[in-house]
Amino acid sequence: MIRTGRILGELLEKQQEAEQWLLRFEAQAEYMWNLCSPLIQSGESASVFTFAYGGKLYVMASQGLPNTLYHPMGFRRGSGKVY
Repeated sequence: MIRTGRILGELLEKQQEAEQWLLRFEAQAEYMWNLCSPLIQSGESASVFTFAYGGKLYVMASQGLPNTLYHPMGFRRGSGKVY
């Protein structure tokens, strides 16, 4: 996210605006994790499942929502085992 934001800022010649946006994003993310972290047990893992058009079920691995969940103050990646 941060790398992509900086690249976009450079491409659009809006580096300062991109840096300001990234600083706000990081502050909001830290605030959110400070609120959520007491609710997450140490070592707790999470997986993201989504239904797509046609009723197909997908497990999201490393793009989108999982990048938000797998955070030092959040969830760890699952072991791959199904319980």
